[in-house]
Amino acid sequence: MKELNEVKKDLKNLKKHAHAIERLQKVVSTHEARIKMLKRMKDSEKTRELIKKEESLLDSIKLCEEIDNARHIEEKYMHAILALDPVDKSIILDTYINGEPYWKIGLELGFSEESIRKKVSKIIKTIALSV
Repeated sequence: MKELNEVKKDLKNLKKHAHAIERLQKVVSTHEARIKMLKRMKDSEKTRELIKKEESLLDSIKLCEEIDNARHIEEKYMHAILALDPVDKSIILDTYINGEPYWKIGLELGFSEESIRKKVSKIIKTIALSV
């Protein structure tokens, strides 16, 4: 059995990575669109310079690292998560991978926010026991 606190910490980190991936994907899309637009503009020293800056910025974004970090945590726990009953699986995935707040999950599933909080604690214990 994994330490309960370790599982909680890992799942919180997964949530952070998932959020970072979502945000970085938007940033990448924005900069790719800018590059595309700049490439359609009249070729000049200024546009080449701007394209180079945009491409340099894209190269500095660590999207692949975030994806790799999230994948590593998911691999650790996905077998245990997939073994959960469908409602528990939905709750834990919505909480830690999709980053949904407890109140929203509760609303969608017909539970109170407090009930979802309790369920998440119970689910984490189940995961810790099966990893």
